[in-house]
Amino acid sequence: MSCLIVTDYHVNALITWAELHAVPLPFAAPVAAELLAAANRRAFAERYQDVWEAPAFGGYQVAALGELRPVDIVKACACLDYQARDWSGWERSDAWHVLRAVMTAAREQAGGGLTPPRLLRDMPDRMLPGYHGAAWTLGDSAEPVKNYGFRLDQPARVSGGAA
Repeated sequence: MSCLIVTDYHVNALITWAELHAVPLPFAAPVAAELLAAANRRAFAERYQDVWEAPAFGGYQVAALGELRPVDIVKACACLDYQARDWSGWERSDAWHVLRAVMTAAREQAGGGLTPPRLLRDMPDRMLPGYHGAAWTLGDSAEPVKNYGFRLDQPARVSGGAA
């Protein structure tokens, strides 16, 4: 299992979408965004212990959502959930509750009111209309991580010769 740092836009888009759709979040938007970004970085740090340094979160900014649909938000939530799972405290964290609130609201809207709530609750995300076409990460791509071409647990390769 790998872990990546989602873009600031990814986090900000989730929280902006929640704000625009009146999703009751347990924290104010800036705090909710910081919690999500911190959980992602904690998972990254636990996964790659001192191998790579994660970039700092730039803080909450209202994101331009463009054509993002509820199913895009569902998939972006699934991505962040997957990335944060490596953190041992994830499912007991405030960030987990924030993400669950956003994902639940997005799933309800992605179902379009056509699916009974009980079925929608039990339906795998991948069964939602448009899920497969939605992007896994939002923004340009995962932010670059400082990687100098080697891992600390592997010998460095010297050009023109053996390690």
